[in-house]
Amino acid sequence: MGFTDDEIKIFNKNYGLGNDILYNLCNDMPLGKIINSNGKIFSKYNNEYSAKEALAAQMWLIGRSYAASPERRYYKIENNKNNDEKLKLSSSGDGLDTYFDLLSNELLEKIKSDNDFINVLKKLNEKKYNFDNNFEKDADILIASVEAVLGLNKLLKDIRYAIDEEDIKTYLGKNMFVYDNYKDCQTNALSFCSKFLHFHYPNTVFIMDNITKDHFKGRGKELKFKFNNKDDITESCITVVKQEVRSILIDTFQFDKNYKETDVEKDKEALYKKHCVREYLLTKAIYNKDKTIFNKKYVPRIIDTYMLMANTK
Repeated sequence: MGFTDDEIKIFNKNYGLGNDILYNLCNDMPLGKIINSNGKIFSKYNNEYSAKEALAAQMWLIGRSYAASPERRYYKIENNKNNDEKLKLSSSGDGLDTYFDLLSNELLEKIKSDNDFINVLKKLNEKKYNFDNNFEKDADILIASVEAVLGLNKLLKDIRYAIDEEDIKTYLGKNMFVYDNYKDCQTNALSFCSKFLHFHYPNTVFIMDNITKDHFKGRGKELKFKFNNKDDITESCITVVKQEVRSILIDTFQFDKNYKETDVEKDKEALYKKHCVREYLLTKAIYNKDKTIFNKKYVPRIIDTYMLMANTK
């Protein structure tokens, strides 16, 4: 049994002009050069831009175009009988370029002082997955790509909290109760971080959002993929064995050997790791059917498009 017509269309589909513009933007002003700019200027489109301006523009365009802007955040509030008010953020510049300027300025400074994050990014430079039977060749790349996304998420959470801190203090003062865990209880930016880093490292970083994540919720021992059309449901020849996902999470990502799926669903960072392992194994299954499919193409982009259209049963 070969690939379905729907799959062949996806595999042959180009990235589209919008995505090409974002890839070119990040290729012209790569994250490594932005971090090491030391005040140097990028000349582009007959203008000159600082590293901070380049980073702000990339976060703005990628975040907004992929419905994952780091502006989209909230902080959990422990309500009591007399308080149902939501924490309102007023001083951050949401909806304006100023918010991305703030993020960029702080993020660049934090990255430059974070050697662990910089070293992880270096591991992704010019790397590609092999997808052969020797997983060890790919394990280090997969680990580094996940660590990069989780590391950027942590940095952004720290920065967003610092930007919002005055609003939080004002809220707490007016409502006469204290909840010390606001910093940790804000929403994650994992979707944005995976998309942002994908455009800088398009061969290694897998994209996650709620749609692709939820489309992996198949039952049974195997993930079996299908396409829902108006007239019929076409089934793929591709399967992903759940035990293989579990084995990599335990052996490579140091999950407890008795971990429960329900616990992973509650842990956003663990869920991203699981999502990447599933997308990696899906890609490997496709590759083993036809090794020519991924020539000259960014694999994580193809798999993201695939999982937006496919579902598991």
